[in-house]
Order: sequence, then structure tokens, then C-alpha cells
Amino acid sequence: MVRAHLDVKASSTKLLRLRSFDRREGLGVTIGFSTTNKFISRFIRWITRAKVSHAWIGFNDSTLGQRMVMQAERWGYEVRPWTKWLTQNKWIAEFEIPQEHAVISLQFMVSFLGSDYDFASALLLGLKRWFGRWFKRPTQSPTKLMCSEGVVRFLQFGQYEFATGLDPEATSPGELLDLVANKGLPRLAEPNRTSKP
Repeated sequence: MVRAHLDVKASSTKLLRLRSFDRREGLGVTIGFSTTNKFISRFIRWITRAKVSHAWIGFNDSTLGQRMVMQAERWGYEVRPWTKWLTQNKWIAEFEIPQEHAVISLQFMVSFLGSDYDFASALLLGLKRWFGRWFKRPTQSPTKLMCSEGVVRFLQFGQYEFATGLDPEATSPGELLDLVANKGLPRLAEPNRTSKP
């Protein structure tokens, strides 16, 4: 019985440390951009000629008591704790979006959780960047997502005007960052972190 009490106390202390790490308290739903030093991230930056290789959605989860990141990874569309995400990624930019439709859009995106990664669109995105106006996308895959596609679908479902004309499967993280940065949305300061990605 004493041992169980000590384990619970140790777990509580660990949880308190996680909560104080950097929850971005007071924030609503945000959209962000990042990269890593992994080969795939370097390749995406090279082929799209951008400083970012990844786009994601950040939000606070009141049930879990922490900030979360909704994103597409090579194994599928997922939700990951912000604290863990920060240790594995290099944060580049994050923007506050108008909150009027943000929660409804986030709930819509829950239907994509567990969806496969859209490798075909990611590859074609690189070809589009290199071949420009001659690029024609042969197929669409509405049940699979790549990272920027998830953010574009989120923004379009929320009827954010600046995302209206975007093609979710043909918009790179870099193109999306350029668009968002030019819309005058509030840009957040870089988060605190305890270790580098």
C-alpha cells in the first residue's frame, strides 16, 4: 500500500513537471510550421524550396490538461502531446487564428485521425514545385492526408477566407506558411523547450 502511494506521488510530480514545461496556456487553436534534421525533412525542404517541411494544428485539451498537436506523420494522422512534440521537432512559426469556427473545424478533423499518410500527394507536391505550370495532378485521395493538406482542410471547413482557393493536396507547408504570414494573423513567440530536436 505504501509503495502504491509513492508511485502515485512520483507520477503526480512528473505530471506537474510536464504541465509546467510549456503548455502555451490561454491559447486557443493555432496553426504551426516546423521541420527536423531528419533526411525526409531535409528532402521536403529541398524539393519544395522552403524553410519548413511540416504543418500542424495546436490546441489545448481540457480533459488531458495539456496542449496537443494534430498532425500527419508517415504512419498516419495523429494527435501528440505538445511537450513530446517539442522535443522531436524544430518549431519555425505558429499563428493564432480567429477562434469563431476553430473548435468545430478541429472536431471535423477528428474524423481523419488514423487515416493513412498521403505519400502520393507528397511526391506530386515536389514534382509540382519543379515543373510548375506543366504539373497536372492525376488523382486525389480524400481518405489520406499529408501534413499541409490536414491544415488546409481544417481551415477550409472553418471557412477561413484566405484558404478558400487552396487545393489541399497541392499546397506545400512552405506555400501555406507564406500565405498565412501575409494575412496578418498574430504570430506567436518561440516556445520554451528543454532539449533540441
